[in-house]
Amino acid sequence: MKRVVVKLGTGLLSDKGKINASVISAISGEIAFLKKKGFQILVVSSGAVGCGMIKLGRPRPKNISDAQMLASVGQPLLMDMWMRAFSKRGITGAQVLCSADDFSDRKKYLNLRRTMLKILENGILPVINENDSVTVDELKFGDNDRLSALTASHIEASDLVILTNVQGLYVDGKLVGELKNIGEAELKSAGPAGKFGTGGMRSKLLAAKITRLAGCRLTIASGKTRGILKKILIDKKNPGTLILPSGHIKNRKRWLAFGSICRASIIVDIGAYNAIAKNGRSLLAAGITGAEGVFAKGDAVNIVYGQKSFARGIVNYSDSEVRKIQGCQSPGISKLLKRDGDPEVINRDNLVLINGDGPL
Repeated sequence: MKRVVVKLGTGLLSDKGKINASVISAISGEIAFLKKKGFQILVVSSGAVGCGMIKLGRPRPKNISDAQMLASVGQPLLMDMWMRAFSKRGITGAQVLCSADDFSDRKKYLNLRRTMLKILENGILPVINENDSVTVDELKFGDNDRLSALTASHIEASDLVILTNVQGLYVDGKLVGELKNIGEAELKSAGPAGKFGTGGMRSKLLAAKITRLAGCRLTIASGKTRGILKKILIDKKNPGTLILPSGHIKNRKRWLAFGSICRASIIVDIGAYNAIAKNGRSLLAAGITGAEGVFAKGDAVNIVYGQKSFARGIVNYSDSEVRKIQGCQSPGISKLLKRDGDPEVINRDNLVLINGDGPL
């Protein structure tokens, strides 16, 4: 059974100052057809803040409290449209509201996965959105393109289809049919967000960095095209821009690379940098020169060389213990801590490269 995430942006859903219920109705009909063909579908729907803006006649919010207020007004209106459209087609829908903390905290991450899979197993269709009414800046995804990519990675979807109001990515005025890599030229060609949205084409390309490592195909296409989901998922046609996967790394490492939020760092020397970044080794105490911030055993931390974070990992020691053993050879750790210690501060199986050539 194929799992597919379908994301709809606010720009697609809004039309002349109103939320376009006809788009929701049309996509719901396509989803009903796909479900009958054996697909498991998850919808990531933007539009809560946009619905609130339209309902109250307000401009784009300039601060977090205004955005939260508008989302509180708009979210039930948005969900009501989705639930009505699904109900007409005999589909039971479910609302799933997430914050970045649900992905960054490992326990919440795994619990969210279990919940979404249980919803799908029961033939229910989840509609996912960021919980904008209570989310604060430091715990925001930034846009629903990233949320949809994290969701696709989370439940190991075969495809993520991002439906927007344009046909796909254009570079120098030409539609890009397929991408195997995401370079600076593509990112520079990406446009800004629209009036009601927060994403834009650039955020879709950044989302593809997540799906590519999850073994998931990402298609950017126009949601205004009739039968668009059937064309992509059943007919295997490419009506927009297809971004191909580059491999498939373990879920735990994908979480480390993209879902985890690291608020502390371990600083290393050139030897440790080379061992980790070039040779795929674990982080040993001997290569550590310092630690910044507070962390406990089992937390995700950044690994820094010079001024740059180049990796993330799940640490086997607290920050105070790391400061005690930094620069120490592994056999001497137990003596310094006065207890049995792990020879590795971060094992390579719990470590992933970032901002580099990809995960270890």
